[in-house]
Amino acid sequence: MKNSAQLFNLIFITSILQLLSLSVQAQIFGEKWEHGTYYTPEGKISTGLIAKSPRAKAPDKSEDYILFKTDSVSEKQWIPSSSLKSFTVINANSKIDSFTVSKATVLSRPGFIKVLLDTHTKIYSAFIGRVYDTPTMTPNGLLPGTSGPALEYLFGTSPNSLFEFGRETFIDVMCIAMADKPVVIKAIKKKQFKFNELNALIEYYKNAPK
Repeated sequence: MKNSAQLFNLIFITSILQLLSLSVQAQIFGEKWEHGTYYTPEGKISTGLIAKSPRAKAPDKSEDYILFKTDSVSEKQWIPSSSLKSFTVINANSKIDSFTVSKATVLSRPGFIKVLLDTHTKIYSAFIGRVYDTPTMTPNGLLPGTSGPALEYLFGTSPNSLFEFGRETFIDVMCIAMADKPVVIKAIKKKQFKFNELNALIEYYKNAPK
């Protein structure tokens, strides 16, 4: 009976994790259309409606795609990252989100990264597919590891030369990226901003005097 109960708990937990993973992927890669503009390496600029494509439905799984429509009634087009330099969209808060194409080895495949800070040492974010939880033994049995897209933060001097950073290296990386504003460096070193407040720190930097 005990083994049966453990098996039932394991199956139940696995099912919940799978549903959560599907939900997260749907939110990240669903067809959410936003007004935007894309730019090609040849200098072409096209404005219309843009959606980051669902990876499962992409024509080629080896790279990222966007979906593009000139207006709400036109036919959607699949545009691969290899044909793009960057794109921007106007988000729900009426602010511009910028994405650029990266071939950095830290990514699971060539694709889009979000530009958070465009200084000499740039800060980006990207959803990187990986195992982010290892199997764990609990009182009710083995909790399996799960895999899926996890939001990671990256830094580097160009989109194709990137390194991950996290809580441990947060202060060092941000001091390098924001070195031109001493008032911000002072706030970082005093730990006025935590790693999970990165977006707030970036807004503070943008509005701070040099």
